[in-house]
Amino acid sequence: MTSICLSLIVTLHLAAVYLSMMGPVVCLWLQWRAGRDEVASQLDRDLLRLASVMLTVAALLGGIAIVLIARLFPDAYLAAARVLPERRYWYGAIELVFSLACFLLASTVGAHERGSRGRFWTGWVATLLGSTNLIYHFPTLFVILGVLCLRPDDWGQQIKFTTLLTDGEIVARLVHHLLAAMLLTGTWIAWHAMWRGGDLRPAAWGGRMAVAAVILQFVSGLWLVSAMPAGSRELLLGGDSLAAGLFALSLLAAFFIVPRLAAMALGHAERRHTQVTLGLVLAVLFTMTAARHRTREIRLGYQKANIEDGSADKPGSLR
Repeated sequence: MTSICLSLIVTLHLAAVYLSMMGPVVCLWLQWRAGRDEVASQLDRDLLRLASVMLTVAALLGGIAIVLIARLFPDAYLAAARVLPERRYWYGAIELVFSLACFLLASTVGAHERGSRGRFWTGWVATLLGSTNLIYHFPTLFVILGVLCLRPDDWGQQIKFTTLLTDGEIVARLVHHLLAAMLLTGTWIAWHAMWRGGDLRPAAWGGRMAVAAVILQFVSGLWLVSAMPAGSRELLLGGDSLAAGLFALSLLAAFFIVPRLAAMALGHAERRHTQVTLGLVLAVLFTMTAARHRTREIRLGYQKANIEDGSADKPGSLR
């Protein structure tokens, strides 16, 4: 039951993080159009407000997820956390507040007509700093911890954050997360456009963003599967029936999403159509998260057994 709760909480946490970091990236383009396009201006304001709310929600859900992880995998995650310098976590708290302040500043500027060049650049730079700050620090930090918890050879060392950014598996996972953020944000934009009154232009913008992201995700998924440890790959591809089933379900749902997103990208969208598509995207996110959690849980079990009895590596315990 705790494992199911963790998968659900992490899914909601990721969705909130994705919207809070990728929505403002879209705003960087929208703000250039805002002076001559009221639809872009309104969407910019809505995305910035959403980012501020979702960032707060992500922080709360992240705290709950940490408590659940501490109950399930206390030793591995604590050892992984100690690989990074302690100041990295203090910086993380400061960076979180900094990004939220940037989004609130940009929202305040965007709430008024941008009649001056100074007002425009204030809002644009605040949006740029807030979004890039989140992208650099938070998905990267949690991807690193998730990878390090399965690498006992690295425990007890101190490795620089920037050094880990050259690791193939970490980079592959990070790219996959960024594309997932594009997919969810684009689909949300299309749904939001139909919910606000059915304007097909922003729905098409969101659809194009989402369809590009999902196609690139298939490519990055192949990269990720090839970059992940052999033990995790074996479990996903049939070594464990539950992990393999969840992985297959996520791929099946992703294939159903593509034609729906293509229709939205071409300007064919209805409110119910976008609602179902958004639900499917969240379902893909949940099944992928649950599959990742399942493989990690199994490998940590093997890992713990190996450490306790000092035996040779068991299947699935290889890096």
